[in-house]
Amino acid sequence: MQIVQERDLFGNPIKDKTRRLVLFADEIKPGEHSPWVYGCILCVAEDKLRDALGRLMADRDSCGYHQEIGWKDVRGDHCRPGAKEALVTRWLTRVVTEPDIWRFAVFGVDTSKIRTEMFGTTPGELIKNSYRRFFRATLKYMVRLSNEDVQKVHVVKAYHDQEGNLERDGWFSWHALHAVGQQTDVVVECREVCFVNSCHAKELRHPKASHFIQLSDISAGATRYIFEGIGSGKTRDRAAAPLVPLIKRVTCPTTSRNKNSRYKHVGRVNVSFFPRTSLSVDDWESPIARAKSCFYSDRPIGPRYSQPALDVQL
Repeated sequence: MQIVQERDLFGNPIKDKTRRLVLFADEIKPGEHSPWVYGCILCVAEDKLRDALGRLMADRDSCGYHQEIGWKDVRGDHCRPGAKEALVTRWLTRVVTEPDIWRFAVFGVDTSKIRTEMFGTTPGELIKNSYRRFFRATLKYMVRLSNEDVQKVHVVKAYHDQEGNLERDGWFSWHALHAVGQQTDVVVECREVCFVNSCHAKELRHPKASHFIQLSDISAGATRYIFEGIGSGKTRDRAAAPLVPLIKRVTCPTTSRNKNSRYKHVGRVNVSFFPRTSLSVDDWESPIARAKSCFYSDRPIGPRYSQPALDVQL
């Protein structure tokens, strides 16, 4: 259903009063085959949470899969789609084709281009500290995008997958939300990030949030796969396919700001990476050098999807 926005006497859109967002986030750590850290922040309007969850659960019923699902579960060269692949495909298709429900940002940090001493003394500290910093930056940017067509944004609640290190970090649970709350026309109603188990069968307090955390994991994993092709196989090729047209648009300089796109991605979808070039210790002291290596979006996708892809519909 197309939403008709009210306009004033001069034809300018009249902003709604507020947009109340609930945030869900997950991360993918570097591994043997990739130095990249990825994170996904999924945003759903509070008044659409029930509808959004209902759609995810309807897909579970349709596909016959009610267990925890993540991108790691999608693998192999199966000739016919199984329940896991079918569910992931349906969920990604929703993210792409339902702009009235889903807002999300995926960010990637190439740790091979970051000096360890800039973020800590060990590789573990580098991963944790860099993720915290770029999670904060992406969150602020995503909330600012969500504020373009309303008078005020309220961050009602923020959930993140339990992963161990972040829960013990003295900054992560509160500092990103505090920084977001310093922006004009933004109200943060929650003081801390709520960590939840991504498995809804194990999460006792917020099992409904676990489903959205799983979707965040799938969105981040599929995005990484489109660029890097890690763990390639026919199953993953098919599962990630619905996301490819949207990724191509938001990472292409000529289409990333096209407000007339049928995907309605401007203001609701962001995919960015850091850094463009390696930074030395001296570079960190130079504003010009840092500016040249800021966040960027025009990263070429992997060869598996370099050819035009068919859009997958529900």
